[in-house]
Amino acid sequence: MPAVTQVAQTECGLCCCVSLLRYYGRDEGISEVREDMDAGRDGLSARQLARFLESRGMRSRLLSARSVAALTRFDSPVILFWDDHHFVVLESFDGDQAVVMDPAVGRRRMTSDELARHFSGVVLTAEPGPAFRRLRRRPFADWRTMPLLPEGAGRRMAGVGALSLAAYAAVLGIPLLTEWSVDRFSGWTELGDHLWVIGMVVGAAVGYYLLHLLRILLLSSLVSVLGRHLMDHAFTRLLLLPYRFFTTRQPGELLFRLGSVNAVRDMLSSRVAQGVLDVGTMVCVSGYLLHVEWRLGLMALALVLGNAGYLAATRLRVLEAVDMEITHLGRSQSLQLDAIVSIPTIKMGGYADQYLDTWRETYAASLDAMKARMRLQQGQVTGVAATIQMFGPLLLLLASLYFVGRGTISIGGAIAVQTVAATYFAISTSVFQAYAEFTETSRYMSRLSDITRTEPEGHGGDRKELESASVQLDQVSFRYTRHSEPVVRDVTMDIPAGARVALVGASGSGKSTLARIVCGLHEPTSGSVRFGGRDAGEYDRDSLRRVIGYIPQEVHLHNRSILENLTLGQDIPEETVREFCREAGILDFLDDLPMGLQTLVAEMGSNFSGGQRQRLAIVRTLLQRPSILVMDEATASLDTVNERRVTRLIEGIGATQIVIAHRLSTIESADLIYVFDQGRIVEQGTHSELMDGGSVYRDLYAATADGAGRTAELLVEGAGA
Repeated sequence: MPAVTQVAQTECGLCCCVSLLRYYGRDEGISEVREDMDAGRDGLSARQLARFLESRGMRSRLLSARSVAALTRFDSPVILFWDDHHFVVLESFDGDQAVVMDPAVGRRRMTSDELARHFSGVVLTAEPGPAFRRLRRRPFADWRTMPLLPEGAGRRMAGVGALSLAAYAAVLGIPLLTEWSVDRFSGWTELGDHLWVIGMVVGAAVGYYLLHLLRILLLSSLVSVLGRHLMDHAFTRLLLLPYRFFTTRQPGELLFRLGSVNAVRDMLSSRVAQGVLDVGTMVCVSGYLLHVEWRLGLMALALVLGNAGYLAATRLRVLEAVDMEITHLGRSQSLQLDAIVSIPTIKMGGYADQYLDTWRETYAASLDAMKARMRLQQGQVTGVAATIQMFGPLLLLLASLYFVGRGTISIGGAIAVQTVAATYFAISTSVFQAYAEFTETSRYMSRLSDITRTEPEGHGGDRKELESASVQLDQVSFRYTRHSEPVVRDVTMDIPAGARVALVGASGSGKSTLARIVCGLHEPTSGSVRFGGRDAGEYDRDSLRRVIGYIPQEVHLHNRSILENLTLGQDIPEETVREFCREAGILDFLDDLPMGLQTLVAEMGSNFSGGQRQRLAIVRTLLQRPSILVMDEATASLDTVNERRVTRLIEGIGATQIVIAHRLSTIESADLIYVFDQGRIVEQGTHSELMDGGSVYRDLYAATADGAGRTAELLVEGAGA
């Protein structure tokens, strides 16, 4: 059963399906499958997995099992529902011991008791049907998703290869010189007979040193060029991916994948050209050995081919070991990043010990995976190559001496064979190590292909200028994947330029998702969004986003100075920045800082309070002079006084405002209020209209801490009338 580890947390079921398909001979990559069945942020149900397998020609059945004893009757792998939120593949179970392929941690062996603790009673069986077709992936499919070599890299690689070839020529020339010297030195009695040979050797040594130095200079230049090209491409591609990509992947995992670019760089720079030369050199040396004594050549080839066969036999085991190590290392790094980002919560909650226990368990699993990989790859596999490299030359020397006794070769030839054999087996070991590194790097490339295969956002249309700040939504619906339920349903709005509208509703009613649709972070599944009467697709995407200010619930500040955070690289006079900060009520605080506006913001803005971060984010957005302003609980962390100051500042720029608020007293003056429930607009009107005739809005208003008193006043006034 091929092990397929999950990239996103919600893809466990999809990975199980890919494992089953590969088991039956349909070799599809998780990236390709994701295009047909995206797990999204909520994952997939067992029924959706069954439909996906059927789309690949499999016959599937969903079964219920009350106990694990029923699982013994399955002769082929099946998918199990696990811990009420996860999917795994049961490879085999004999009633006592089970083998499980878990996409989160890899292949596991467990007892029936452990299986019973995790099994959640649902079994998905699948086997090939009449429509099933085997499939072979294109070789190096993941490597093809990324432009690997920048302009000029080929010339550098050719230069490194040429210098390596010259160095090999020198290395292979030494055995020939040894043979010639041994066979002829016995007749030389004068010192002068030796000096010219010694001088030639010294000259060759100096030349070899210069070749080596020049090769390293070229190689370092190649590494730099490749590293810049690959990382620039990967990071640029990552930033151009749609917002939904980031909602299902952990930041630590993405950082780990970007870091894997270095492994790809090292493989391309130091191993590709070198590997081609090594193989070519092995062919030449094999020819030399066959020429000297064909039986010696066959003996050397047999040792090398035996090593290659063992390498091929252990390839899948090595791949699985590398996968497990990468998976656990990625999870460990994600936990570390999560801990650093949420350190106030961890400290205030007093659960640092529990968090450390979780991280230690994950990190220990990564170390165990590393040990397993090293024992297999560097112990067993590399050990065979090292043993052949150590004792192969000795075996060939003994065989050569036998042929010397038979008069087939000279004593000098025997010594030359031994010297050449040492080089031959060293080069073969280098080739096998390069193959092992390529295998390992391929798994990193597979993870990286999650970034390079995902389609980036388009640039939109050609229109740069927004003619009007009006916003129209026509029958807009949105779902995170083709197979999930809509979170926004048939929303129609007509917001005039300069208007202030509010979106209210219970948590999870679709308000924030709709706000992201307006901002262009999400594309509507159906319906249209228009700005100034023109479809959003007619505008250049970046130009449109520059005139839409978005202030989310969670404010993020960059690890730069306050001034750089507020201006975002634009040429805004400092006096203008100070004036906006004064209007927002934060200038006095900033002036009290030792470095003022040049004060460095800590990671995630941790050196400021929530209210300070929120006001800085509001000032940052307003300094861009947006025509449309979308605020998702943007003033939730502010006290009443500062909230009023910020509201006056916002009104001063004259932008169309779309406000999401739970504190409903803040939107009483809105021109229009839309009330959401389960993704739909259920009521709309002004505050007074909704208080008179809107039951949902009136209930929401009464439920808010500041609205309860006002509602009571209205009721009293009504009773007195």
